[in-house]
Amino acid sequence: AADLGRVALVGFSQGAIMSVDAVMTGRWPVAALAALSGRLVRTGPVVPGPPVMLSHGMDDPVIPAADALHAAAHWQKAGRPVDLHLWTGLGHWFDARVAETTAVFLRRTLWPAG
Repeated sequence: AADLGRVALVGFSQGAIMSVDAVMTGRWPVAALAALSGRLVRTGPVVPGPPVMLSHGMDDPVIPAADALHAAAHWQKAGRPVDLHLWTGLGHWFDARVAETTAVFLRRTLWPAG
């Protein structure tokens, strides 16, 4: 069996939506979640779990950046740590800033200093 304690789900757009749902409900007890340009599809209970990073372009014409703020508030209300990154000049995509920030988050959560 795989050790999901060393796995991160990273998704963009629909992949982010599916990853958020899988982690929020506890179906995938992974070590970290990085959701890029996604949204919540439900606002039900959040089970205890890993740290979450949400990244979203402020100029996203497909999924409004306000959805990232809503998702962050929902996770934080449930006591989950959330790193929220909103990017100026970015639409429904990711760029070098997002890639580097995601890499830093994954290094911090998957390989903590010890």
